[in-house]
Amino acid sequence: MQWKRANDHKSMIVDWSEAKQPESERQESGQFKGIETQMVDRYLDWVAAKIKEIEKETGRRINMETDVALVYFLLKNEPYIRAKKSEFLAKLDRGSDVLDGAGAALQGKERPYIFYLWDITRGNMMAFRQGDDPDKRRGELNVLMSRPKSRAYHYLHKNFDQLDHEKSSIAQFLWNAWKRQQEGEQKVEFIERKKVPGP
Repeated sequence: MQWKRANDHKSMIVDWSEAKQPESERQESGQFKGIETQMVDRYLDWVAAKIKEIEKETGRRINMETDVALVYFLLKNEPYIRAKKSEFLAKLDRGSDVLDGAGAALQGKERPYIFYLWDITRGNMMAFRQGDDPDKRRGELNVLMSRPKSRAYHYLHKNFDQLDHEKSSIAQFLWNAWKRQQEGEQKVEFIERKKVPGP
């Protein structure tokens, strides 16, 4: 990814479609307590749509077992994603398994396409400061971010804009990347001329 040519496809996509969604409530009880299950469902639907886009772009069928990883940094999301994984894979029909987990799950493992779920909120910001504090597991997020071989996809929480992004390196990086991506998309937008220009 470091040596991609300027005219190559993007090596990173940041998605903030959650901003247009209604507030996703956390489950109050049961085995999925504390998980925003509606947001996770939308994340999985987004992954499935992006897999099909990649296939159209590359002209080759994706193998979920060897080409893809799903990363949710907060371990609290694991029970729900594990519960939905079989249904997700069956519907997508691109393999019977996919590498998934928090940061440690990808240690020493790379995949061409990695889909990150960043449910960073004001309430859990401290959990995302790994690498910012020398007394914590320095570099874990850096290692996590180096796992994609071709492209990284980042899915942001609905309230990502309400964070103090400077309190966490990863939040600042993702927000700046999203803003640069928006500026780039605006620059290439074609607007058809409606009238003849003046003298």
